[in-house]
Amino acid sequence: MTPFNSSDLFIMYCSVESDKFSKGTGSKSNPALQTSKNLQMCPRGYQLKSVLLVAIILISVTAKAQFKKGDKLIGGYFAITTQRSSDQNGIDIQTMKSNSFSLRPFMGVFLNEKWAIGGSLGYSVSYQKNWFSTPDIQTYKNRSFSLGIFSRRYFSISEKFFFMVHGEGSFARGSFITSNVFLEHTSQKYDLGINIRPMFVFVPSPRWGFEGGLGSLSFTHSRFLSTGKKSNFFDMSYGGLSLGVTYYIHRPE
Repeated sequence: MTPFNSSDLFIMYCSVESDKFSKGTGSKSNPALQTSKNLQMCPRGYQLKSVLLVAIILISVTAKAQFKKGDKLIGGYFAITTQRSSDQNGIDIQTMKSNSFSLRPFMGVFLNEKWAIGGSLGYSVSYQKNWFSTPDIQTYKNRSFSLGIFSRRYFSISEKFFFMVHGEGSFARGSFITSNVFLEHTSQKYDLGINIRPMFVFVPSPRWGFEGGLGSLSFTHSRFLSTGKKSNFFDMSYGGLSLGVTYYIHRPE
């Protein structure tokens, strides 16, 4: 198939307008010569309209790329998750409520207009409380600091809107506190985690971007240093809210 050319659009538009002009003035033109003389026969007013039409269409279908290789990004985001559930295990009824909060500043660089990589720091805290039908309450508190590396893939929706998939691997070190009505125990642990988070990005100006998303997919491997106990945890969250802001430093042309 022959590629569509902006000059073809100009000629087609001008041909129609020239034909209208010829009919309006009562003049007749040879159809065989009409195509080859479109530009010459097109009135000046219609020439301007043709150029504007071509410019508008080209702008709409060839939006300028927002990012390029070597551009840098500095920002941060926070995530909030809350959950409540109730379950009956035999004669015991358990009600669980959990909340978590994480804050993660980051910086990175674009490899091209679609991919960016970088590193991050993180702080997270979570709290879970379980109520039982027997007079017992269990609480779990987790607090940790982390280092991570990330990769981002941007999918352009328009010049200012993007869909973005943020994938990150992290190492975290922190404390885990368990308690009930009888005792409290604190242990140190480390986590190795992988997190994938879909987000939408709004870029109102070349320098600033605002991010938002719901949900994430994560896997965490934990090891408790005091006991050597290990655990693996897979989580698919639909209700976690993520919000962030990013400042872009564009490489000079």
